[in-house]
Amino acid sequence: MVKIETSEEIPGVPYYEEEYSHRKYTTTSEGESELAATMQIIDNLDTYNTVNDKPAVSTRIRIRVRGNTSRWFDKKSYAVTTVDGDGTEQDRRIMGMEAAHDWVLHGPFLDKTLMRNYMAMNFSGELMDFAPDVRFCEVILNGAYQGVYVMMETISRGKGRVDIARPNLTKNVTGYIVEIDNATSLPVSALNNFTKYVSVLRKDSFFDLVYPGDGFNIVQNNGECAGQTVFHFHMHLIPRYKGDQVGITWHPGELSDADKEEILLKVKEQLS
Repeated sequence: MVKIETSEEIPGVPYYEEEYSHRKYTTTSEGESELAATMQIIDNLDTYNTVNDKPAVSTRIRIRVRGNTSRWFDKKSYAVTTVDGDGTEQDRRIMGMEAAHDWVLHGPFLDKTLMRNYMAMNFSGELMDFAPDVRFCEVILNGAYQGVYVMMETISRGKGRVDIARPNLTKNVTGYIVEIDNATSLPVSALNNFTKYVSVLRKDSFFDLVYPGDGFNIVQNNGECAGQTVFHFHMHLIPRYKGDQVGITWHPGELSDADKEEILLKVKEQLS
């Protein structure tokens, strides 16, 4: 059983305004996309769980509504981050799953059996090296019963999750977790869909580099004079860290207004 207490409505609920053609999301009273709250996990091993039982886990969290189309459903799903007293992410073991700070409370709505995602994740875990671990639970939000949910791990690096090593600054090889998603605004690490091949995946989608590094340099050599020796398309994704003392030399030139206009027309021709 999961008990969540909040001071106001959880942000992330979609809505439209008359003067805007795209979807917007509610925020907290302070304009934040996540809300500080508390969460208790009651997980008795040998008896039924009740709201008055001693919790196995008590933690502060940040919470928001998650999903795309599912944000419109009456039964919301939530993204939950466990944090300590000052708001720093803190790994917690929940319902016997590996300790982590990123969690999903999936609220089955269209699936009236409530079992589809739970079964799919368990089958996938038997067939693949990794699939998010899941647990059935009941959710009580501010004293009101919300129904049956599925507590889920997120796809992230860590023990019991995606088994890739942490970056080693002495080596030039690392692993990546790349996410394809939709959003009204792009994250800093997004890779724009600049080719027709990529854009067919989803019209308004983007690739987001979610691991590793504090930042990235994205480099593509195109043509012999740019250092390309094998003529094919590929990109260099270079993870960057604060104070890593890596330098990338770049001496930008200047374009005349006529040159800018010529390039703009060529880009428009390719996109039309």
